[in-house]
Parts: sequence; C-alpha cells; structure tokens
Amino acid sequence: MKTGNMNTIGARLRVLRECAKISQRELSKEFGIRNSMMSMLESDERSIPIDVLLKYSERFGVSTDWILKGEATKVNYSESEGDDEIIDIYRSFASLKLREVALEQIRALKVLDVM
Repeated sequence: MKTGNMNTIGARLRVLRECAKISQRELSKEFGIRNSMMSMLESDERSIPIDVLLKYSERFGVSTDWILKGEATKVNYSESEGDDEIIDIYRSFASLKLREVALEQIRALKVLDVM
C-alpha cells in the first residue's frame, strides 16, 4: 500500500480504503455510489459530497477534519490514558489470529496518525 502523498482529500480517502483492504467497487457498493464516482473522489477529480464525507468518517472512524484538512480533531486527554486498556484488551484475546488482526489494525492507525 502506498501512503506517500497525503496532501489531498482523494489521497486520504484512498489510504483509508486501502488500509481496510477493501476495493473501490466494494466500498462504492457499500456507500451506494457509482464506482466511477469513487474513482473520481480518490483522484481528486470531484469534490466530496457531504453525505459521502460523513459515510467515510463513520465507516473508518476518522474525523471529517482529518479527511478534509489532514488534521486530527484535538481531544483533551492524558497521553497515557487508555494505554492500559489497550494492553488489557489485547492480552484478553485467546486467539493468536485475533491478536494478529488487532496488531494490524493498530499499525494501520499508526500509519494514519503520522501522515
């Protein structure tokens, strides 16, 4: 997966979809839009409609600020708050496969966070 240029809305939309390992066709069907529109959004050939922006935000758990501006919404909390909870949840997974999936998701979030 390429994650180089994250300067455009389309690039951020593409990274969200690729991190989730979903095709344009699958996501366009899920969102109820044409595949050609999905392609135009990711290539910045079309502006993102508000309803589609909200679908991306909800589907991928990112703020609309991040999609539109590449900036995360600031949240007031202690930096270590939640660390113990994450570790406890991870350790509670008996299945090694489930642990692998959890780590993969955390790594994908890390990629998004540094962009």
